[in-house]
Amino acid sequence: AKNFALPESIDILHVRAIARMYGEHGFQIIDLLNKNPVVAIPIVLARLRQKDEEWRRVRVGMRDSWRRIAAQNYNKSLDHRSFYFKQEDKKRINPKSLLADLKDMHQYFFGGGASNGGYSMGGGGSGSGKGRQPDSDMLKQLQ
Repeated sequence: AKNFALPESIDILHVRAIARMYGEHGFQIIDLLNKNPVVAIPIVLARLRQKDEEWRRVRVGMRDSWRRIAAQNYNKSLDHRSFYFKQEDKKRINPKSLLADLKDMHQYFFGGGASNGGYSMGGGGSGSGKGRQPDSDMLKQLQ
């Protein structure tokens, strides 16, 4: 048993687990594991198993609250595009935009837009000159 020795380098995952378990004394425990592994390994292994069982119980106990929080956050995550909808509404309600839409409607109905498939060709008249088709929702309301 005296001839037993740990490998020269311990895996970083093992070092972190021991440091998490023993806190500020973690490096002393690693030193003891290197100096006298026959005595230290059974003690550290028992403590690791005890902590593993404790952390598993806590994880099982937290599942319900995590599930509830995830369900609440899911509904909020669906609202990630609301900023863009609000921004678009602000642009559409702008008086300048409303006036341009009214000019497009006028051009559509009185400038020959209805006879050429619904598109204003932008030639003369009081339309916006951009050749825009009026909003389909407005057309439905007016017809």
